[in-house]
Amino acid sequence: MTSRALTERISPLWLGIGISGSLFVTMFVSARSREVAWSAAIQFITSRKFLLFAMLLSAIHLFFMGFEGWLSPAGWHGGLPPISLVAFVLFAAGYLANVFGRK
Repeated sequence: MTSRALTERISPLWLGIGISGSLFVTMFVSARSREVAWSAAIQFITSRKFLLFAMLLSAIHLFFMGFEGWLSPAGWHGGLPPISLVAFVLFAAGYLANVFGRK
């Protein structure tokens, strides 16, 4: 894969990161005071929607990082499952607990 093709595939991601960063800065600057801005930022970061989205991104990262190794138990060192599989299962359990258990 050429660097140009890789750049074309990744550029929408960077665009989204730039836009979200700009929105966060705008929210921070337009607030009446720093205390209000920090309170709004903390409330947003600890909100259910943000946490579920962050957990989903982490699970997607773990899945694509290690799913090929998960499919071949004969290649597991010492018969132990890969750490990415263990982490993915823990993320899945936490995600499901948040989706169905948290209000």
